[in-house]
Amino acid sequence: MDSVDFNTHEKFKNFPPLYTEQINNLTLSKQLEIWHKIINDEVTANYSLHKLGTASVNFPPFKNEEILRNVDVSFLALILGYLVEKQYAFYLHPIQFFCKKNNVSIWGALFLKKSHKGSTLYQIHQDYTKALNSKDNKVEGDEIESLKKKRNLLLKSKFNFGVFPYPLTEMANSVLECIKSQCTTRDIETVYHIFYSKRECNKDFNKFPEENLAFILSYLCVNNKLTLSFNDSVPLDSLNNKNVGLQLL
Repeated sequence: MDSVDFNTHEKFKNFPPLYTEQINNLTLSKQLEIWHKIINDEVTANYSLHKLGTASVNFPPFKNEEILRNVDVSFLALILGYLVEKQYAFYLHPIQFFCKKNNVSIWGALFLKKSHKGSTLYQIHQDYTKALNSKDNKVEGDEIESLKKKRNLLLKSKFNFGVFPYPLTEMANSVLECIKSQCTTRDIETVYHIFYSKRECNKDFNKFPEENLAFILSYLCVNNKLTLSFNDSVPLDSLNNKNVGLQLL
C-alpha cells in the first residue's frame, strides 16, 4: 500500500503560521492537507500517533518547542475531523464512552448487542458520524465550513480518534490478507494468534493498538468478510484478544 505523498510538508514544520488555524478557507484547506501528511508520516514511519485526542496538543508534532508554537484544541479537532473525512481516522471517544457505560472491554463491546454481534464498534462510529452530519452541520459545496460546524460539536466533549496509516478500506484489506495468510474458512483462530503472536506474517500488526484493530474487525463483520466469536465463560469486562476468535466467511 502506498502512503500519502510526503514531498511537500517537511519544510512547514518550523513555520509558525502552520500552528494557527487560518481564516481563509482555501489556505486552511492546504493547511489541513499538510497536517494530514505530518501525522501520516509519524504513523507510518515511526509507528506512533495511532490514537490522538484533546491532550495531544501538549506533545509533538502539535507542540513545537523549537519555535514555541502549538496547535490549540479547537484546531486539533478540525484536523482530526478532516482525517475522518478522508477515511484515515475514526471516532474513538463514543466507543470508549460505550465501553465505560456498559462496563465492557473493547473486545467485550463487540458482543454486548447480540443483534449486532461483531459490528457494534463500527455501528457506534457510524451513528456518531450520522449525528455530526445532520442537516444543520452541512454547508453544501463547502467541505471546510461543514468541518467547522462538526468541530463545534466535537468540542463539547473530550474527544479521541483512532488513526490509520492508510484509508480504512485499505487497512481492512491488509487485515484480511493477514488473516487469510494464516487460516482458511474452516479455521477459527484467536485475534492474539493472528495479529499479536510476533511472527513474520503478522509483524505489521504487533504494535497496532487493540482499539484500532477491533474497529477494523468490526468493519469487516459489517461487510460480511468474517465472523467473530468469544469464550462465553469470560465476562465481557475481562474479554481480551486471546478470548476472541475469528473465522473467514
